[in-house]
Amino acid sequence: MKIGFVGIGYMGHGMAKNILEKGYSLKFKANVKRKAADDLISRGAIEEANIQDLCSNIDVLQLCLSSSDQVEDILINKKAINLLKKNSVIIDSTTANPVSTEKIIKICSENNIHFIDAPLGKTPKEAWNGNLDAIVGAENDILKKFRPIIDCWAGRIVHVGDPGSGHKLKLLNNMLSLSYYSIYYEALAICKQSKISEETFHSVISGGRMDNELFQSFMKYVLDSKEENQHKFSINNANKDLGYLMSLAIENNAPTLMGSAAKQIFQKATSNGFGEKNVSELYNLIINKKI
Repeated sequence: MKIGFVGIGYMGHGMAKNILEKGYSLKFKANVKRKAADDLISRGAIEEANIQDLCSNIDVLQLCLSSSDQVEDILINKKAINLLKKNSVIIDSTTANPVSTEKIIKICSENNIHFIDAPLGKTPKEAWNGNLDAIVGAENDILKKFRPIIDCWAGRIVHVGDPGSGHKLKLLNNMLSLSYYSIYYEALAICKQSKISEETFHSVISGGRMDNELFQSFMKYVLDSKEENQHKFSINNANKDLGYLMSLAIENNAPTLMGSAAKQIFQKATSNGFGEKNVSELYNLIINKKI
């Protein structure tokens, strides 16, 4: 199978590298970040200047973008769906808006193009090592046919249902993690104001029922600000994902009291000009009353 790849950022670079290492032919969309592009070229990938050339004669279009707006721009505005050959597949690893995804699935069906949503879990380190989590929405026979491509970069694949299901579950996963972050920020801010140290808070939670991997990685930054890339995920993206969650909830007439509460803190940080910072850095912004 021949692969076209769009989105060679933090996660996509490693994913594309692993597809190449498994012996597949890969083309990718030209990127201003030359380090990743030049690395992939050195491994045998072909760089294409436009979507028309990228989509010519490929079996798989792999997307790893930042938002549904970017996905729709590629697939609908730039007409990638119309350029792909029949019975090819789009594998979308973007953390996307399920409302947008449903629209794209409908257009794909009308054009005899298959669609798999496979949003990601874990970090760029696991992307580079080919050990990401993939939350997959796909028809059984289509996943069976194209699973070898996902296997190139995923160490764990969870098939959660039909196309579109993966994007929904990914948002719910992110709602949980970002809500936990919001609670940690607030608890630590109260500690600080009450003259209780971060170290003491850490010692109380560690080893107890509320201890978990997310808490420990979060505290690495709190206790040592040199660990600012512990969670290489921007406040902008957190705010975007929680906004997508709101859209999903409204579409299904579901409550979002906790999700809405978590979104407030990320929305405020974004509005105050801190959107490019990593989510870990929100702690210092709160402590210093910048948000």
